[in-house]
Amino acid sequence: MASRKITRMYQKKDLWSEAQVARYMDWNSRFLHRYRRLGTDALELRLGDIVLTAELTAEEGVDMSTAANALGLSRQTARGMISKWINDGHYALERSGRSAYIRLTPKRRVEALKRARGIIDMMFECIDDVTSVE
Repeated sequence: MASRKITRMYQKKDLWSEAQVARYMDWNSRFLHRYRRLGTDALELRLGDIVLTAELTAEEGVDMSTAANALGLSRQTARGMISKWINDGHYALERSGRSAYIRLTPKRRVEALKRARGIIDMMFECIDDVTSVE
């Protein structure tokens, strides 16, 4: 239902060609099984057997691996980026069973939040460039 509404909206306004709409729908269907919004304040991303949950409040920050995955990076690359962010001190990783909750360290909170919001915005502007979501 929502996909038809989006298709009609973009075709009606001639913002996207039919190919762009088809690519968006294909990207959307492959991406959404791994990424979902939890209520109004959180995102969830699945990378293999790891489930990443990110709070969207200013207190907690935003999970930037969402953007990495959406832009077509492989699971291995996304995991590598997450590991680098953790090693660089941008995030602390708390494991609880199979879930990993990423929390921003206090000194990086504001900067990382701005970067993450920018990346997530960019992700939706770059749908043309998305060819595969691993």
